[in-house]
Amino acid sequence: MQVTVILSEHGIEATIINPHFVKPLDTELILPLAKKIGRVVTSEEGCVMGGFGSAIAKASLNADILVSVKRFGVPDVLVDRAEPNKS
Repeated sequence: MQVTVILSEHGIEATIINPHFVKPLDTELILPLAKKIGRVVTSEEGCVMGGFGSAIAKASLNADILVSVKRFGVPDVLVDRAEPNKS
């Protein structure tokens, strides 16, 4: 919710949706808003690839709604791991 305050200070109006789950995606809520606003920004707790933003992008395309989707989260890259102890 703090993001909306920061954005409003810069003249940007935002609508916040707090989904409790990705599946099933609440397309009845999300798609009309995406169509009306024309852009979607998501913030993932996990990987961006295959997450909530990906689901919105796919649902939008399937509904012939062309919107800009910007996804923030963990990138889909290999994470270096520590060597196991060799005792």
